[in-house]
Parts: sequence; C-alpha cells; structure tokens
Amino acid sequence: MISGLAGGFLWALDTVILSLVLAPFSMSFAAPLAATALHDAFSALWLALLATIRRRWSSVVRAIKHKDGRRVMLAALLGGPVGMAGYVMAIRFLGPGLAASISSFYPALGLAASALLFHEPVKRHQVAGMVLSLVCLVLMSGQAAGGTDFWLGILCALCSTAGWAAEGLLVQKAASLDNDIALLLRQSVSGAVFWILVLPLFGGLPVALSMAQSPWLVAAASLAGTASYLCYYLAIHRIGAARAMPLNITYCAWAVVLAWVFQGTTVSGPEAVFCAGVILGGVLSAW
Repeated sequence: MISGLAGGFLWALDTVILSLVLAPFSMSFAAPLAATALHDAFSALWLALLATIRRRWSSVVRAIKHKDGRRVMLAALLGGPVGMAGYVMAIRFLGPGLAASISSFYPALGLAASALLFHEPVKRHQVAGMVLSLVCLVLMSGQAAGGTDFWLGILCALCSTAGWAAEGLLVQKAASLDNDIALLLRQSVSGAVFWILVLPLFGGLPVALSMAQSPWLVAAASLAGTASYLCYYLAIHRIGAARAMPLNITYCAWAVVLAWVFQGTTVSGPEAVFCAGVILGGVLSAW
C-alpha cells in the first residue's frame, strides 16, 4: 500500500513538471506528443543506466523472448501512445489538476475489467468507491469552463483512462518479470513508437528537438515518472492491479496541491471536496 501511495505522489510531481515543460509551447498542437516522447525516452535512459549498474542486461534479453515480456510490450503501446499521450494532451487543454482528476478514474475501470476477465471478487464497498469516484469526477469536470479545447481535453483524459487500465491488467499478468526489467521494456517500446511513428505522423519532430535543447525539466519529470512507475509496478505485483490502481490515483490530489505550490493556481472549495471524494473512492476500491 505504501508503494502505491508513493507512486501517486511521484506521478503528481511528474504531472506538474510536465506542465512547466509545455508552457512555452502552448500554441503547438504537437507539443504534448513531443513532451511525451522525450519523457519516455529519458525514462528508458534512466532505467538502462540502472540495468547497467546492476548488470541486468542478460535478464532484459531473456524477458524480450518470454511471453510476459511481450505482454509488457503490448502494455507499453496502450499505456504510452494511448494513455500517456492522452494524459499529456489533457494537461495542456485542462491543466494538471483537472487532467489528473479525470484520468484517475482508470482504477474503477480496471477493477470492473479485472472482475470480468480474471473473475476477481468485487465487494460492495469497492463498487461504492467506484461510484463515488465517478460522481466526483463528473462534478469536478463541471467546475471547468466549456469550449472546444475543454471537451477535447476530456476526450484525451478518457483515452488515458482506458489505456492505463488495460496496461495495469497486462502488467499484472506479466508477474514473472522484475519491476525494473518490465518498466525498461515498457518505456523503451513506448519511446520508440513515439519517435518512429507518432511524432513524424503529427509533425512533432521539430517541437521535440526544440524541447530537447533545454532537457533538464523533461529529465526531472521522467525521473519522477520512472520512480512512480517502479512503485506502481511493485504494488501491482504485490496486491494486484485492481487494488494497486486505486492507491495510485492519489496523484490527482497531489497534483492540485503541487500546482498551487509551484504555479500559484487557485483551488476552489468544491474542487477540493470533489478531489477528496475521488481519493476516498479510490481507497474504498482498493480496501
């Protein structure tokens, strides 16, 4: 449980730093995709450095050949180009607080899918937690102004919700892999797909190269994100995806707090109440 909560805080820190990365590129539609590509590439470099220090490259090769390694690679496609790209685009259109809050509904979706696919028992308080999270997320969304960008941001956040829920279930099935090895495969595949396919398709290569000229914020965000994923994967393998995902969504509250501390954003009373409801619902779902 501590690993899941730590992953939530670190992901909130990642969220706020990424919003600072995106700020100078607010006019570019491809900026969120470029930031995501750099984020996952830097994360893969951090993990490759860890694998080198720990002399784990033989384990990486074995994991690539194993069926669990292929599950993680599929999870990378759903969690990266679908989940992470949708999340960063939602940050741009909605801001870090609202983007984090909406996308944090993915544990409820994961819990429902886990019950259907893996036949895990679902108790009444877990269902109540899912309903509470959903209601609070809908009410929180109503606190923001409408418009084209708003609804596009909602769509992006929902894409991240679906992608991350599917990723968590696939990672749970890849239980034979160590967390650092699984995450190295995940970030490497995700980063490669972004650079080879997504960025050229959406014209994001020039933006990514421009961001790379001042890489320190992206490197810091990816370091926080890497640590968050390691904590998250550890929680998945210890208590299961259906319980680890709700613990991880505490990032929605931390994102609002950190955005207030570092960016001076205002937090209304209803937003604070709804955010607390999302967290409470997540904890109930994991209990």
